[in-house]
Amino acid sequence: MLNRFLLLALCLLSFSAHSELTEEMKYGSVLLQINVAKFEEKQTECMSRVRDYRLPVEEREVLKKLDTSISKGLYFLYKKSFDDCTQPELFELSQTLLQLQELNKKENNKIINEQIRLIRQLVFTGSDISNQRFYDSLSEFEKEILESIPSFKKPFDSLQVLDVIQSFSQAE
Repeated sequence: MLNRFLLLALCLLSFSAHSELTEEMKYGSVLLQINVAKFEEKQTECMSRVRDYRLPVEEREVLKKLDTSISKGLYFLYKKSFDDCTQPELFELSQTLLQLQELNKKENNKIINEQIRLIRQLVFTGSDISNQRFYDSLSEFEKEILESIPSFKKPFDSLQVLDVIQSFSQAE
């Protein structure tokens, strides 16, 4: 989750940068901050869905068919469902971020570069690729089962699901 302190730092960075920016860059920087705030609000809403999540009994039965090795790919589904939940705010934030980054190629403002870097670091992690790789390495059977679980289409508590899967393997 985005940290409010970092959001404040971004605002302060951008205000100090505004004196030396073109109007287009100033507008882009403010728009980026607005989109970060909207994304953070939506992200908080999605996190509350994760906290309220309870794995339905019938889905527990489906998970019995799987080995604990699927846990590697489970986070990919969690992240995908979470990203879907944060739409369209995530898309708008990404779009503004890329546009401001492109505009800043001409001006190369260090403060705008730092603002972009901080947001990218907070919102987009390199671990997403690793998680997709793990998911893609699952068998088609395992992927079909995971994708057939309705509650995995919405934000879910992946730790709760892992606990359930591990409890099945320990019971055997």
